Amino acid sequence: MLLEKYCNKLNNKIITTIFSIIYILGYPLNAWISGFHYLILGILFVETIIYLIKESENLNFGYTLIATFLLNFGLILSYSLFCPFVYLAEFIYYIYKYTKHKNKVKLFLLTLVTLILPGIIGIAYLILPSLGKVGGYIALEGWLYKNMWSNFILFMPFTIYYIYINIKNKELTFENVVFSLLLVYMVILFIGTKMEKCSEYYFYKNYYILWILMLYSNIKGMLELAKENNTKYILIIYTTIYLIIFGINLYYNRTYVTNENNDSLNNTMEIFTFNKTMIEAKDAQFMSYDELQLLKEMENVIEDKWQKENNILLVTNPNEERWIQSLTGYINILFDDKAYAIKNLKEENYKYIVTFENKKTYKDIEQYINKENMKIIYENEIGKIYEKEK
Repeated sequence: MLLEKYCNKLNNKIITTIFSIIYILGYPLNAWISGFHYLILGILFVETIIYLIKESENLNFGYTLIATFLLNFGLILSYSLFCPFVYLAEFIYYIYKYTKHKNKVKLFLLTLVTLILPGIIGIAYLILPSLGKVGGYIALEGWLYKNMWSNFILFMPFTIYYIYINIKNKELTFENVVFSLLLVYMVILFIGTKMEKCSEYYFYKNYYILWILMLYSNIKGMLELAKENNTKYILIIYTTIYLIIFGINLYYNRTYVTNENNDSLNNTMEIFTFNKTMIEAKDAQFMSYDELQLLKEMENVIEDKWQKENNILLVTNPNEERWIQSLTGYINILFDDKAYAIKNLKEENYKYIVTFENKKTYKDIEQYINKENMKIIYENEIGKIYEKEK
């Protein structure tokens, strides 16, 4: 959609199609596999906002005003983490565009209707009811795919070339404003992770938007270079090499599912091999009915003790453990510190142990559970809830 008007030649269509497929098979597929459906909505809202503002000159102003309001309102309700840099990018671009055209009325209306109004509604709905807790929420950890730079390194040459062309032509585009502010925003969040004010989980969520902008800039850089004489073979060689590396890695390499960052020049295709592992892995499949029932019963038994008591151990795969941590504030993370969990199991410090016996994690930890001193308060075909006998 963002690149449709640039596909007026066969070569451009081929380049755009290939790397659009690469885009889909990367972070968007990862978000779907990971169950981040709310994040997918946020991504779609950001993409549509960029498209709408880029095309606003060809659209009725009233339509643009209402549509942008709805999109910004949707973004703050679906994934508000993206709002700071997207809203600020819109405001800066409005000032640049409508001050240049000396149209202060449109600048005022756009700022009021598309930014201030959805911002006030979003803050009233999301922030005020949780006033004082927002800082704690963004510090909560969770499970997701982590890679800081490896997946992006092969897109850097044409991305840098596209930025160079924009600077040379003194062109300020909305997507470049979003890109620049996203990078600044991520630097701030990265510093926050080092100060333990922000979790890596929320820092790395921004990579799903960075992926859009990097792929878009990479394609635009290639299309800009295609305008120059004798550059066709450079693009053919680059695309061919990229597809060969992509194919070899997808066929031969396997990325293990962890919650750790594994950046290196050998992992330039890690997002794709990670997705392949997740699709093929038994532990990555969606929850069964019995698993959901065990979780439901677990919630009924333990109620609000997740954050109040440090004597509950959940024995399942890392995905579910991270999801439950994000939802409940769960303290004992077996995946992060297995030695600590085993030590407490040996000392019989846990009042409750919840086991998903169809998971590999349970098979590794079962030998340390002293079942003789615990009673089963709930069980089904998938697992059990144990309570320590007094």
